[in-house]
Parts: sequence; C-alpha cells; structure tokens
Amino acid sequence: MKNARTKVMIESCSSKYMLIIIVIFGGIMYLTLIYESEWTSNHQIGPELPEKNLSTPVEFCWRNEEYKIVEPCKPCTDFEMRSHSVPACDQTLYREVVKCLVSKHEVYRSCGNEKWLKEAQFWKFEVWMLLMSIVSSIFVFLRQKFLDRQMIQKIQRQLACNV
Repeated sequence: MKNARTKVMIESCSSKYMLIIIVIFGGIMYLTLIYESEWTSNHQIGPELPEKNLSTPVEFCWRNEEYKIVEPCKPCTDFEMRSHSVPACDQTLYREVVKCLVSKHEVYRSCGNEKWLKEAQFWKFEVWMLLMSIVSSIFVFLRQKFLDRQMIQKIQRQLACNV
C-alpha cells in the first residue's frame, strides 16, 4: 500500500518544472540583492578604520586643503604591501593618489571603503559563478548524452545476441 504523500525526487522532475523552479529562485535571489544593496547603501557596515599616525604632516595635506584625485582607488601591489613603502596600503590594501592644490604635494591616501569597489568585487564573483555553473551544466549534459548512448549500445548488443 502506497503512502498518499509520495516523495518526489529531483531527478524525476520534468525539465519544464525544473526551469520554473530555477527562475523562481533566481528571481528571489535578484530581489534579495536589490533589497540588500538599497539597505546597505544607507547604513554603515562595520566601524570606520582609523587613520594611522604618519610621521610627516605632508602626507595628510588632503585633510586640511583642497585636493584633486590624480589616480583612482586601486589595490596595492604585492611589493607595496610587503615593503610598507606606502603607509596607506597597511590599512585597507587599497590606495589612491591625491594632489593637494595649495602645497602641490602628491600623496597616497587609503581608500578601501569605496562602495563601488565592493560592488565590483561582488559582480566579478557573480559572473565567475555564472560561468562555472554554465560550464558545469554543459559537462553534465554531455556526460548524460554519453551515458545514454552507452545504454542504448548495450541494449542493442543484448538484443543482437538474443536474435
């Protein structure tokens, strides 16, 4: 006697049903991402990193005077991190070059809390995961075709032996 509530295995679902489920979960994920990005853009996550006291006040000229960003925020190189030649890299592992307009000094400034950097990293990760899932799906599809072909050949050999 079968139970009225039978369990449905994922393998027995039709591809149309699976596609509908994937679209629903993708929509939920997308809505969650939109909600999270809106919520986090209005709220500070974690404490602000304090600036380290550097030996010369020239390196802090951007705090007291007008400045222009000469080089946009980018990750520090391995050499800069290992040698500690750029003190701004010790704090957030990102730096930008600013030029103080009054004193004409070009200095490095830490800039790791940039929202666009975090978003760029997130979208790189998402694209990478999408590519990996596509490649994995292709391999699963090809493997299934290979196994189906093997099964058909085995059945054909069995039928040929019995005839």
